[in-house]
Amino acid sequence: MPLPALTLRESRRHHLRTLAACAMAGALAGCAGLGTPRHFEISTARLERKLQERVPLRHSLLGVVNLQARVDRLRTLPEQDRLAAEMRFDASGALLPQPWHGTFDLLFGLQVDPEDFSVRMRNVELASLKLPMVMGRSAELLQGALSAIAHQFASDTVLYRMEPGDVERLRSLGLRPEPIRVTSQGLSIDFARSGGTYR
Repeated sequence: MPLPALTLRESRRHHLRTLAACAMAGALAGCAGLGTPRHFEISTARLERKLQERVPLRHSLLGVVNLQARVDRLRTLPEQDRLAAEMRFDASGALLPQPWHGTFDLLFGLQVDPEDFSVRMRNVELASLKLPMVMGRSAELLQGALSAIAHQFASDTVLYRMEPGDVERLRSLGLRPEPIRVTSQGLSIDFARSGGTYR
């Protein structure tokens, strides 16, 4: 006995169910990346803790003067897209008539390393150097030593490192980091597809 033909209404329902199933399958395939964050916020407090883990910084000046520096506080400079670490240092040695103490600001921009998406310093600059009771050639030598400390600090310090799983998922989706934005609260990082901006 032949099977009855589908009525127009039944055929339409069947067609709609098929379309819905196909749409759902496509949506599920596209959802594979929905659990991957594309926007990251890093607070100033977290960055400050990371910097303080790296101190005290030590450096020897000509083998006779020992320098030690530490981070007092970290400030954001949103208008410049930079950060400023307020540093305090001590200098001592057999050739010094007395210990030297002073402060300086370490200004730096930020970048995301394209290899592992870690956040690192760039364009490090020494500023607002205060050297009470130190003048002339001694001040120049000390400034040079502090500059060496600053650049070594920058090259060795990773401010933020993403979870390996997040890095793999971002790469699998073809996402790349956009320039870091410095805000009043810390750092803001967006990831977008090459040639387009994610929003």
